[in-house]
Amino acid sequence: MDAGRGFAVVASEVKALAGQTAKATEDIATQIQEMQAATGDTAAALKAISQTITEINEISTAIASAVEEQAAATKEVTTNISGTNRAIGDTSQAASNVLAASGSLAKNASDLEIEVDKFLASVRAM
Repeated sequence: MDAGRGFAVVASEVKALAGQTAKATEDIATQIQEMQAATGDTAAALKAISQTITEINEISTAIASAVEEQAAATKEVTTNISGTNRAIGDTSQAASNVLAASGSLAKNASDLEIEVDKFLASVRAM
């Protein structure tokens, strides 16, 4: 009978160990599921971060392109302003030349009028 009791004690211990093993296996399975879920969440977060980085790169490229276009437009405006300034200078010089010529023409017209008056006076005197 002692052998039967010893066997019963061993069987009870084996049963208890089997229960503990089953519980530990369930705990391990739960932990694995939790780790898989966390890994899935991490992968999704990394994918979202990657998409955000891609969007930032696209926006940065668009901004760089816009800055280049703005620089080209600014350069063109500067060139146009320089051309306008030259044209204003040329127009101012031409206006000064016209003014000088008109002054000279007015003097010549006055001199001619005097000479015509003298000529007419001499013709009448004859």
